[in-house]
Amino acid sequence: MCELLADMTYVPTDEGWLYLALVLDLFARKLVGCAMSETMPQELTLCALGVALGWRDPDTGLVHHSDRGSQRPTTTARSSRRGASRCR
Repeated sequence: MCELLADMTYVPTDEGWLYLALVLDLFARKLVGCAMSETMPQELTLCALGVALGWRDPDTGLVHHSDRGSQRPTTTARSSRRGASRCR
C-alpha cells in the first residue's frame, strides 16, 4: 500500500510569491512530487500528484491525504495522471 501526503505553501521572493505544491511518501518518508508556479492554480496540485504517481506508480489501495484547500483536486487519480502530462 502507498500512502501520500500533499500540501501547498508559498515562499516570498524578491520577485513576488512562489507557490509550491509538495507530495510526500509517508512510508518512505521522501519527497516524491513537487510543482512550482508564480500563480496558485488547481493544476499545480495535479502536477505535483502526477510527478508522485510517475515515481511511485502505486497499486490499488493508494491513500492520498491533503487538506481541503481551494486548490484540492476534485478529479480521480486516473484523470490526474492524464492531466499531469500538461505540466511543465
